[in-house]
Amino acid sequence: MTLKKLGFLIALTSISATSFASSQYASVDPAWDFRASSNDTNSHFSSPSDFGNINPFGTNNQLNGSVNGIDLSITAWSSSLHNNVSSCKDSQGQDLCIQSVELTRYSTGLGVINGDERDDTPNHSVDNNNQDYDMVLLSFSEKVNISNLYTGWNYAYTDADGSNESRTQGGAGASIMAYTGGSITGNLPFSTTDTWESITHQGWNLLDADTTRNGRVRSSGQNLDVLPVTSSGVYSKFWLVGAAHSVLRNAGHITDHIKIAGVDFVKQNTPNVPANAPGILALFGAGVLFLLKRKK
Repeated sequence: MTLKKLGFLIALTSISATSFASSQYASVDPAWDFRASSNDTNSHFSSPSDFGNINPFGTNNQLNGSVNGIDLSITAWSSSLHNNVSSCKDSQGQDLCIQSVELTRYSTGLGVINGDERDDTPNHSVDNNNQDYDMVLLSFSEKVNISNLYTGWNYAYTDADGSNESRTQGGAGASIMAYTGGSITGNLPFSTTDTWESITHQGWNLLDADTTRNGRVRSSGQNLDVLPVTSSGVYSKFWLVGAAHSVLRNAGHITDHIKIAGVDFVKQNTPNVPANAPGILALFGAGVLFLLKRKK
């Protein structure tokens, strides 16, 4: 190995190391990125956006996209409906029943605004304020396994007033459910008397009630929190992702607020290749060692 070649590799490794150190976190992009671009400033979808081959929302409050031959439709739901039905209220008078709500999109990810809250901070996120548990429904055209959830905005609040002094960055948890029952028919996946607890008897499986951050990555100039999903061997067309909660409403925080930046997924019958491939620094470091050994 010539000194010129070795010098080139060392220089390239040094550049990679500098870049890695400046970002603090490994550079990883979600397999499916839900974030709005910097020039897509209208979070309420009255204008087209750039999510794959996206369709504007219109009146259906539905985000549609396609990646690698898989179609995805995204809608928002929350247990913010009481509908004047006794079964839709708990003993404390909190809403129980599921209703379709507004899905919003920001540069940090997807948010939800339910009927009991305003479009402000932190309520514009996917949250569980006042035990109205927001969830985002991911409807795929094929069965997939979701292994990681990415949040671009993640705060746990110690009170409900939205004060920045009472929040902890990266402290919020998330809940994940997968549909493993029979075929879903009809236009809506939930009836007006369904609750998050009742749908567990209709084919929905609660995989995580409160999964929390186990690391951070750098993606498109942002730091994203990585929340692992307990989903080994689970493949489904329908996934619910939202703020931390127990379907029985007796666990989890009541002040979790997240914006969903993306997910990692693989299709059924596809080799599960880890999303976090080796970084440039590791690759060139290994290359230098290999060439030096050959020289010997």
